[in-house]
Amino acid sequence: MAPCRCLRVVPQVAGLCCILGFLFLAVGDFSTKETPKGRYSHNLQRAAISTSTTDRSIAQALNAALPSRLQPPSSRYQQPLIWSKNDIQLNLDCFNVPGFECAYLPGPVNLQCCCYEAADKDNVPWYNGQRHFEAIKQNLPVRCMPSYFIIGAQKAGTTALATYMLYHPNVAPMKKKEGHLFDKGLSSLFKTVLPEKAAVYVRQFPALEVTQTQQSITGDATPAYVLSHHYAKAMKQLLPQARLVMILRDPVARAYSEYQMKLRRVEAQKFLDDNELHYRLSTQMEACESNGNRSAAFSCFLKGSAQKEPQFYNHIFKSKPRRTQYMNCVNRKVSKRVARKSTFPRAVQTSSWVRKAPIPLGDLSMSELVAVCLNPKLQRRERVETFEVEVRAEMDKVDASMHRTTSVVKDDIYLDCGEDYAIAPRCLRDVSMSHYFQFDTTVHWPKGSGSNIVRDFVFRGLYLEQIKQYHAIFPPEQLLILTDAELQSAPLATMDQVFHHVGLPPIGFDLDQVSRAQLEQLREAAWPSFNTTGWQMTSIYPPMSPSFEAELREFFAPHTRRLELYLNRSFGWR
Repeated sequence: MAPCRCLRVVPQVAGLCCILGFLFLAVGDFSTKETPKGRYSHNLQRAAISTSTTDRSIAQALNAALPSRLQPPSSRYQQPLIWSKNDIQLNLDCFNVPGFECAYLPGPVNLQCCCYEAADKDNVPWYNGQRHFEAIKQNLPVRCMPSYFIIGAQKAGTTALATYMLYHPNVAPMKKKEGHLFDKGLSSLFKTVLPEKAAVYVRQFPALEVTQTQQSITGDATPAYVLSHHYAKAMKQLLPQARLVMILRDPVARAYSEYQMKLRRVEAQKFLDDNELHYRLSTQMEACESNGNRSAAFSCFLKGSAQKEPQFYNHIFKSKPRRTQYMNCVNRKVSKRVARKSTFPRAVQTSSWVRKAPIPLGDLSMSELVAVCLNPKLQRRERVETFEVEVRAEMDKVDASMHRTTSVVKDDIYLDCGEDYAIAPRCLRDVSMSHYFQFDTTVHWPKGSGSNIVRDFVFRGLYLEQIKQYHAIFPPEQLLILTDAELQSAPLATMDQVFHHVGLPPIGFDLDQVSRAQLEQLREAAWPSFNTTGWQMTSIYPPMSPSFEAELREFFAPHTRRLELYLNRSFGWR
């Protein structure tokens, strides 16, 4: 802007305007001479990087968890480089969600998608028609979206893979290991990301100054993403340049490991059925009810539970779904169907009452409700059958979803196997005939599988259809496929392959020397709350029945053979 343009507006103050204008330009010219990168760079230079207290504590915990002999040569948060307006690419869309303004900014090697919320943007004036550049000048915090996704498979080593990624000095963790935006954050009708879910998701990533985007990338390791084409489409729409990694495991071992995880989770909830616990909770609430209204009584109950019953408190109140269910029950905000059809016996005895006959939920006092609301029907707790019962029903569903391929020669054996979706099991189990048939996911799994590991032990091990749906949406070169055996036997070589795939240089030290305990220590530092779901990095459980294992391997063998033919590699799982 010309320094004396204000002559046209207010001639009376022309002299003062011109003086101020020339001073402004002089200061600007002096500042830009300090850095050769241009007019936007002088406001970006920093002597040291300032991070939030939370980010610093995470960085300290992660660096402390790294074995001393394996410390990378430079700190996790390095000195930023100076870059200019020309380095910013606005011609590519990324994370196009209402409420955010995002652009590809420089990363350690490649560009990465970084966003700031519109609430921050609205406080910044427009500059030459581009508010984003003005925001950069003002150093508003940005949060960079994942440059890579570990999309599956569940119980195949995704947590170990995600933890190994953190050994690279240019990888920073999100607050949770699993983001669940593209599965649990989609609208049920249009299968697009909900803005309120996106806002929560974005805040899981470190808040950075714009110059810090060159230091690190981050990733999202949610193994449920591979379970539906809807998830892949939503991911492609928002982050089309993201790199994808999938790790596979012997489907028989994977299914049994998943079942054991569910079994541990169910077993961990049995303490809620303890009558002694019910008695203590009721007595505690009975004492709190003397404080006055229901709100004060419940606050008193929460404080007492956190101190006296930490297991109960952590299980119920640190999980949003369980907390909501429990508090709705205590406040009698249950559905009419539950209130009408469900009557529950008073499960405890206190000094003031003794009653075991069924009683409607609405007639109970708060001291009774805090115990009765732990009933499995009101908590919607998981149930678990034996492994054979859980899996056999699902095997029948898969068999009923098989149909013939259209490209094979119709010989007598082919024609003698029955109709599509009712093919004889003897044909489906014959590996030599595996190329005759294919699995149709739309019969029993039209929407894919659920995110939570509560069912579908077999479906999650049918990798071919999961891979195909991603290949149909993303270019095949964006998806790297590994096996858990490769990661366990050669961590360094496998992770170098992963680092190269996501656009990072080699790590520079030997991951083969990292012990299981050290890996677990780093995982605990990055995501301390992750092991509350029944997950364990190393698990010991009874072996599967040999006869049923042989039957299950016979079932998976043709599916594995079709996968090997598609990927042109052998897995040795049969």
